[in-house]
Amino acid sequence: MKRRDRSGGAYAQWVTYTLASAILAAGYGPAMPQQPSKSAAEAPLAWREFSARLKAECEKTLQADDETARRLQATLETLRASSPDQAPLRVLVSVWVGGVGDVDRISFQPLPTEQASADLKTLLSRATPGAPPADMLQPVRLMLSLTPRQ
Repeated sequence: MKRRDRSGGAYAQWVTYTLASAILAAGYGPAMPQQPSKSAAEAPLAWREFSARLKAECEKTLQADDETARRLQATLETLRASSPDQAPLRVLVSVWVGGVGDVDRISFQPLPTEQASADLKTLLSRATPGAPPADMLQPVRLMLSLTPRQ
């Protein structure tokens, strides 16, 4: 049986690439540049108005009467029943809105189930707040309270 020579060349490049990829995937690589941001108090009035409109649109989509919304509501009701004294589930959502007013991207910490996370993402992606101010920093960060319907 023939042994491979692992002393250099392609093997060394492969090891270096694999280790570098693993280090970057683990988050130990160079720091990503921070997105500039402003607190709500520092933001221009047009940004605050748009954020309020976006939040209202997101909350409206959560109250929809379709299969996705009903499934998310059922999950919220199950969570509430299992811990009746617990406060409503609060989720910090980052939303990127395109120039024509459609939600381009949504990010948030996972919910208790994968299906609930997928349902929330689907529902929020339906929001149509209109075009954001041209100079508005994104993402827009919203705190949403997820409560079961009464």
